[in-house]
Amino acid sequence: MLRIFEIAIIQAKITYNSYGCHDPERCLFVLKEELERCGGPDAYIHKADRQEIKIEPLVIRANTGDYIELHITDLLQYSGNNTDIMHNEILVRRFYASGKPGIILLHNYLFENPHQYHRLYGALIIEDEGAKFYNPHDNKELQFGTQAVIRRMDGTFFREFILFVHNFCYKTMGINYCIEPVAEKPERARNPAYMFSSLVHGDPATPILETYPGDELRIHLLDCTNTGYHSLNIQGMPVCIDGSSFRITDRYSMGDYLYYLEKTDNTLNCLWGIIRVYGKYIKNLIPLYSEKEQFFPKPVSPEAGSIINHYKIAAVYTEMIYNRYGNNSPGKIIFVLMEDLDMVLAGKSKPKPLVIHAGAGEWIEIILYNALDTRISFNPQSLQYDPLHNSGINVGYNQWEQTVAPGESRRYIWYTKEGCKLCIMQASGDINNFMAGIATGGASTEQF
Repeated sequence: MLRIFEIAIIQAKITYNSYGCHDPERCLFVLKEELERCGGPDAYIHKADRQEIKIEPLVIRANTGDYIELHITDLLQYSGNNTDIMHNEILVRRFYASGKPGIILLHNYLFENPHQYHRLYGALIIEDEGAKFYNPHDNKELQFGTQAVIRRMDGTFFREFILFVHNFCYKTMGINYCIEPVAEKPERARNPAYMFSSLVHGDPATPILETYPGDELRIHLLDCTNTGYHSLNIQGMPVCIDGSSFRITDRYSMGDYLYYLEKTDNTLNCLWGIIRVYGKYIKNLIPLYSEKEQFFPKPVSPEAGSIINHYKIAAVYTEMIYNRYGNNSPGKIIFVLMEDLDMVLAGKSKPKPLVIHAGAGEWIEIILYNALDTRISFNPQSLQYDPLHNSGINVGYNQWEQTVAPGESRRYIWYTKEGCKLCIMQASGDINNFMAGIATGGASTEQF
């Protein structure tokens, strides 16, 4: 099959969030039919400026075995040497989609110095042979979009999401022309226990990935920053990683899950969002299967006969002496097994990063005691859990409090999926100040 995409390059003002963060001259790939639908390039740019249309990176799709033509018209206007130049040249690129499905990044790295934060990018997704692409909100065939429902030839479906990581300005990055910085809302920094709570702050500007319990998901991460070190972390879901693609095929339950980029400083800056799993059908999200075929799994919890590893842990302040020269941290937060707490506080045992153990396919039950003067919690990086009660992070519209108040305790229970070898636990009440980890499959403290 021959697929022809008529694409224009334009420049428009993009608003990244409700706080006024914007790029006055973002370079964009836009389908010409979308420009025509809006009344032409000038009308499209005007509507983008007034936020009357949603702007996101262009994602187009084709099938394995297709012939593809990209007809690209340059409508950019640049100023240089006091002369305005309007480009109307058409560039034609032809492809044959052979081999396996995959992703082709569409980009232009010209004008690196003056335009490095306005750089063009988009993506061509090659799906399986015979697959169909649908709009997840109205079930119509999809022409373009970062979110889609894909129907395979065998009649099975999955939800597909594309996340572009890009520069916004110096030292600031965004996702799909959106950013959700912590610094713009000082109360986030003052009370990090509710940093990701939509109940407190409303939903983030970054993409909300919507699904129903148990639907197969594929999330593709495209790094357009030239840094090459970003990786996606999805909390509480059973994720299989294939390069820059993340597949979720095992069961997961309703609730809001946090996704974020791996480095903590990026999380506190802009690079995070929410996967929203609805517990009942909603009007604007088409179910993948009929009501009889759709199966909503029960919340993730131990079944009869499950192996459960029990740990009682305290969060405390202590002085950390790092070396013989006296380098120290007088108010370090650490997690300590309750059985070792008295020895650590008395200075008879040197604090170490906490490592707990569980076998693959087993459960971990944590009783966390808070001896601090701030809220604290536990969240495991790669384990599976019910997000409404056991995530340890107040995310989205999950209503149950996940953190522990000073002087109180709380129970968490998590599942160690097959293949999980080592993961980090972190405290959302003080995300930059913790010492903890989980080893599964028999790793020792010395190995950690």
